[in-house]
Amino acid sequence: MKRADTIFVSALWLLCMGKAVADPVNFVPNWRSYTQTGNPADIVHSPDVAASIGRKVDALNGQMQNPEIQGGTAPGLDVTGSVIKADGAPLARTNAEHFSDIVNSHDFGIKCDASLNTTTHAVSGTDDTAAIQMAVNVAARLGSPINFHGGQCLISAPIVVPPSAAAFTLIGNSTVFIDTADSDVFTLVGENPSDTDFGRVRFDMRNMTIMKAANNFLGTAININGGKFRGIIDNVSISGFHIGIALLNTSQQRINNVHIDADSSIDSGAKSYGIYIEGTWQSGWTAAQSKFSANNTITGTTVIYGTGAYIGNAVQGARLDNFSTLEARGWGVQAIGSGNGNPQNYSEALEVRNSYLEGYLGGISADNLGLFHIINTNFDTPSIGAVSNWSAIHALGQFGGTVIGNTIDSYGRGQTTSPVVLGGDVVATGNNITGLSPSSSIPCFDLSPKTGVTDNMLISDNKCWASGGYKNETGGPIFGSDNLWSGLGNNQTLSVGFGNQNLDEITVSKEISSSEQNIHMRHTVDSSGNDTTTPGVINMFGTSYISFGANDPAGANQVVYLVNDTEGNLAVSSGGLSLAKYTSSTMLRPDGSCVPASSVFVTDGRNIGEAAGAGTGVIAYCTMQKHWFANGAPLTY
Repeated sequence: MKRADTIFVSALWLLCMGKAVADPVNFVPNWRSYTQTGNPADIVHSPDVAASIGRKVDALNGQMQNPEIQGGTAPGLDVTGSVIKADGAPLARTNAEHFSDIVNSHDFGIKCDASLNTTTHAVSGTDDTAAIQMAVNVAARLGSPINFHGGQCLISAPIVVPPSAAAFTLIGNSTVFIDTADSDVFTLVGENPSDTDFGRVRFDMRNMTIMKAANNFLGTAININGGKFRGIIDNVSISGFHIGIALLNTSQQRINNVHIDADSSIDSGAKSYGIYIEGTWQSGWTAAQSKFSANNTITGTTVIYGTGAYIGNAVQGARLDNFSTLEARGWGVQAIGSGNGNPQNYSEALEVRNSYLEGYLGGISADNLGLFHIINTNFDTPSIGAVSNWSAIHALGQFGGTVIGNTIDSYGRGQTTSPVVLGGDVVATGNNITGLSPSSSIPCFDLSPKTGVTDNMLISDNKCWASGGYKNETGGPIFGSDNLWSGLGNNQTLSVGFGNQNLDEITVSKEISSSEQNIHMRHTVDSSGNDTTTPGVINMFGTSYISFGANDPAGANQVVYLVNDTEGNLAVSSGGLSLAKYTSSTMLRPDGSCVPASSVFVTDGRNIGEAAGAGTGVIAYCTMQKHWFANGAPLTY
């Protein structure tokens, strides 16, 4: 049997290995240590030691039990089961529990020592894929945050967050994840088989950069698929992927302060997406058969090149606030609606506000989408120009939408379509559009209200400068007022209003063709014969005129040329003023009455002294009693 005093000395020696420390001082009982005397006989025998320290030293096998170490070290000692208290806390927990509060990337051997050659796109350094996946699995199981410490991590396969996760939080602390595979990087996939499972796994991913080493625009940086996950992506930079962030069959996700560099190629850039949102739907499916992406919010996000945001099938609510697309090769926002004007694909409720959209193909495409709202957003063309059929807002076939307070600039010459193309039940008010179409044939607003229905389009308080005017493509009902416009090189403005008789087209110059010989301003009369319509008015401001005669309104051979003089009165120039000519058989109403205060020239009317049937013509006027008179007497022929 080993001597207890030798075992105790050995135990003390182990505690002090690896570090020079002062000779220990023992207080109870009062003994000197072997390191102090060097004399094995000059120590206290084990029965006395055991009586003093109980079972803290096992004299049989040399193990120490629950030692208390003060002012020293214990290299190699496993203390995971030891308990400690957090500062100020009343309860103690084990070291393992404390260290599990936050999962540290260093604990899993994650090096993040990669180096990227931006010329050859070669990546050197440790492949951290397996270590990161292990850390993610542990963090997800515990529901604890995983904390990275910067550097560049090489990833060669997707990092999958398990759907069984209690929760998932990744704090990047400016860590760069470099992907060398042609696939996704972070994948959060989980269906919600029941409503109680919806959004059960909360996640938070922030403060990191995700980049494709080859910059080949393949794969997705962050792919969230299914309704089980719900959370936030914040302060993330992404570059080199086909899709920056995909939200598929998932709802109530928030994307904040994200920067995405997409494909800059003119040929393929439109098929590279910053944000991609879509549910699952097939033609003929009911709403119950579809899987929806609903009520996702993107704020403070910028996408360079590519298409800024894609809104696909079965999307019920997508909100983009303070969203910017710069030099986009596709649309700023591209929303896919049904093909025939009815939302069978169940996509609706797109909202874009307080944003800035540049797009080579256009600003926002939302035909047949359903409900949409575009508010306080600026539209422009990128520095490379735009396609000839560029539109800032193209939204036909709507059954509810608002276009309010937007600004459209730099609509280049040579364009073939209007900057604002709207159809269906839409309200457009307070929009300002400048520098637009190359000719008066292209309207500023191209409008297609519904026909054969009581629903109306409201167009009011819009301003179109240096552009065409407003055009009604379908003849359907439009209401509104105070829409201003001016033509190219024209500082004069015209205020356009809409009423029951709608608007055919107002442009810089309006010509009435032979098949369209009259401009009517009609009144509505009720069943009692009362006029129920506010009288119509044609207002002409500035240097304005009405001409009749030759094809050239400014030509010298006008039959009559009506202008406003310097005092605002109607004057006649470039020709004479002649009364309408009638004969006795054409001038009278069936009852023989006339319109009071009207005047005509009766070609066969008699002057004083002319025989019956031999009249040479007379100016006739209608009295207030609705009788025709000439030369102070009843008109004769």
